Amino acid sequence: LDSFVRTVMATFGGGIIMPLLLGMRPFIFANDCAIPCAAFSWWCVNYFPGDLVYSIMKDKGPARVVCAFFFEVVRGNVILGWHNAAFNVIGQGPQWKPDYYPVPIVGPIAIGTIAGSMGAYLPFDKGLSPIAGSVPWATQGAFLSTVFYFLNVHDPTWKAWLAGMGVLPTTAMVHTTVILFLTSTVCMQEAYFGANFNPFGPVHYVLYKVFLIPPPNGGKVKRN
Repeated sequence: LDSFVRTVMATFGGGIIMPLLLGMRPFIFANDCAIPCAAFSWWCVNYFPGDLVYSIMKDKGPARVVCAFFFEVVRGNVILGWHNAAFNVIGQGPQWKPDYYPVPIVGPIAIGTIAGSMGAYLPFDKGLSPIAGSVPWATQGAFLSTVFYFLNVHDPTWKAWLAGMGVLPTTAMVHTTVILFLTSTVCMQEAYFGANFNPFGPVHYVLYKVFLIPPPNGGKVKRN
């Protein structure tokens, strides 16, 4: 039971926490197919005759790349779906006051980021161990995807700047770009470079140098 519960929490972490933050029903309660599908997947990996599914998935190969590809397609849609939900809920809420900017920024971006990576932090007895060394790509990718989508779909200032240059991306184009970004990265990780591959690694290196911050595992912060 412990293994199955952890599987459900890792799979639907964002779909459990995000609705609670937005005053909605958790995904596992709103969709009756969620738990049965998770149970079937858990059984296939752990108890399928001959360990066939586990044997196929544990080693890198075409099957694992294909599964990773479709997982990222789903994750990308989850990220953008919850980002849009948060943008609408927060922006139309009675407590929202556009005193500083015409649209909400922090809340929708945070919701999108957490929606795409919350499973890594559940159950909560892990604390912040997933980011103790460095921020996982799942979190980084979710954050970058959400920021890119927010700027090109919701941010009036950025959109006006793009329009001034004659660039008018549609919502569908931006959505597709996010999905391609996530799927291409995970395919490169699974097929060639390994799970630690980060396409923005060189950018991180430069930023660490510019702001005098030690790289992950390369030094201690001055204050906790």
